[in-house]
Amino acid sequence: MNIPERLPREKARDYALRILRDDIITLALQPGTRVTETALAARLGISRTPVREALVELAAYDLVEIYPQSGVLITKIDYDNIEESRFLRHALETHAVQEVCDLATPGDLAELEDIVAIQRTCLENKESAMLLKMDNQFHRNLFQICGKLKSYNLMQNMLVHFDRLRQFRLRMVKEYIVLEDHRAILDAIRAHDKEKAKQIMAVHLSRSKTYIYSLGEKYPHLIR
Repeated sequence: MNIPERLPREKARDYALRILRDDIITLALQPGTRVTETALAARLGISRTPVREALVELAAYDLVEIYPQSGVLITKIDYDNIEESRFLRHALETHAVQEVCDLATPGDLAELEDIVAIQRTCLENKESAMLLKMDNQFHRNLFQICGKLKSYNLMQNMLVHFDRLRQFRLRMVKEYIVLEDHRAILDAIRAHDKEKAKQIMAVHLSRSKTYIYSLGEKYPHLIR
């Protein structure tokens, strides 16, 4: 488990939540793993209380299951959670990208272009962590451009389930298809083609259905 430094003025509970959430997403804490509050607190260098508080919040989003007598279980990847995450993203992002077609400035387009370029470099150098970060940044920028960052932030806890799938996907397939999707979305935005941007985004987000079934075949012990 990676343990980045605590941020200035970051509360212990927020620190624990940030690190544990990231470790679940990046699979440093793999689905089905059992851990204890004591061990987590020791590794983070904080007391058990903020760790417990962080775990309670993670449990609310079905990322861990807490058993008072036997520790904490990192939940397995769940088909229903993935589908609900995809449903939420589809509802929000297909609308957001249409608004972006009307609102994107040359500066906004340049930033999206830079992200796509960085993604290509990450693919070529097999930098999976940065690739996922840039993937998220591309989608975040769309919400920022249309002034809907609060909506993006609200869906982040559900997207953790989606992000765990994406981590496995990076291990299983070449991500050039995702890069091509981002390129096509960017081209549609630049052309102010709202319907095309919406259609490409819908296809882009639907790809998770194929990957979740492939994941189930390759890693059946990690699927719930």
